[in-house]
Amino acid sequence: MKLFASDYDGTLHLNGEVSQDTLDMIHKFRSQGNLFGIATGRSIGSIVSEIEKYGVPVDFLVGNNGSIVMNQHREELFYQLMDFEICMEIVNSIPQDKVAFYGISDGYKFGLHDATYTQDFVDQLIDIKDIIKEKTAVGIFVKFNQEGLSHYYADLWNQKYHGIIKAYPFYDGIDVVSYGITKKSGIFHINEYFEFDGPIYTIGDSFNDIPMIKGFNGFAMCSGEDAVKEVASQCFETVADALRFVMNQDEVKS
Repeated sequence: MKLFASDYDGTLHLNGEVSQDTLDMIHKFRSQGNLFGIATGRSIGSIVSEIEKYGVPVDFLVGNNGSIVMNQHREELFYQLMDFEICMEIVNSIPQDKVAFYGISDGYKFGLHDATYTQDFVDQLIDIKDIIKEKTAVGIFVKFNQEGLSHYYADLWNQKYHGIIKAYPFYDGIDVVSYGITKKSGIFHINEYFEFDGPIYTIGDSFNDIPMIKGFNGFAMCSGEDAVKEVASQCFETVADALRFVMNQDEVKS
């Protein structure tokens, strides 16, 4: 039995869709007794909406970059809150004139500062004040309106709050979670739940995927960040291609 964990945005969800070829390969992979799941920076509410939209079969979900982990029954296996005072310090330091929007996730929903913003995860949006009131933050997301700012502010926050949080830059955005929480740590919780000791495969395209790619000798998307491809064992154009490669390994050995 094998386990395969895929990033979602820019990886499983590519060019505006989850392709039928990829869905077919996931079904084939799982029909052979293997486990397939998604490890994403999105909240659980957001990623569940996506997998229901495209009919993606999953055996597990790792949300908010490892801050929340769920099994195939949507039962919570792990849930890590941020230090809320530090969370608010970071939120209050966000340059208002340089962002398209920002928000805080409680793991399930996303509290948005700019309630007029509507995109893929609109059904999971709530007012950021509701998250702040409950003090249940697992992650912060910032989308800048200028190129280059994501790396600058990620470096700034990582230096100032080293050992407390970790900020991951990607394209024009930043994900912030508790220090030590990664997609790799999320997959470890999946391993414990399934008592899994077989080979693990991962694939992603951006900086928040690096821990799980390095941790499991994983793959990168050929369209991904150069830094991600540098640490990957190889790159693939699609998740379907990666799954074909993994399944063909058995055929080659036999």
